[in-house]
Amino acid sequence: MGQELTPIITYVILGITVLTSYKAFEDHELKRKFLFTPYLVKHQGEWYRLFSHGIIHADWTHLLINMFVLYSFGTLIESTFIREYGLLTGRINYLLLYLGGIVVSTIHSYIKHQDDLGYSALGASGATSAVLYSFVVMYPTEEVYLYFIPITAWIFGVIYLMYSHYMAQKGNDNIGHDAHIGGAIYGVAITILFNPDYFFSFFEKVFP
Repeated sequence: MGQELTPIITYVILGITVLTSYKAFEDHELKRKFLFTPYLVKHQGEWYRLFSHGIIHADWTHLLINMFVLYSFGTLIESTFIREYGLLTGRINYLLLYLGGIVVSTIHSYIKHQDDLGYSALGASGATSAVLYSFVVMYPTEEVYLYFIPITAWIFGVIYLMYSHYMAQKGNDNIGHDAHIGGAIYGVAITILFNPDYFFSFFEKVFP
């Protein structure tokens, strides 16, 4: 990989998220300020929470899973964007993918809980889901691993969406499955918006 393709944005996001999450593990006031709390967004105008919740996590497991997904797929996606759109535009597009995934993945929860002071959420799951599904759109026939079992990317994408929908309907495990779905839809949509050819190449690769 050439120097110009180095996924600097991914590394910066990883560093900031790990450091901020680690700090929030001990600093509960910082964690409280950064949480996504729809009530405070609506009634106190604390719009920064739409982004800030994406750089804190509940615990080490939550953090490591999201950062593993980001590292595994984000480095490739950022490098691919740079190759396709150039250094500046590629990195801007990648930031739009990641940061947009954080915000868009909260829309359903915001609408549902905007008057519920007791509801809060945190984590980069929506953003990492957007990155993962950008990969699925661009590389649908590549293999990914589900519990160490190799599986074609587009099949994994379908299974994971079905699982997230099922778990969101059950709503009994305190995981933001709606954020996974929202991030996935956004990741697919913006990747195709950047380059509509991916819509057609996806079906050509999946159904040759």
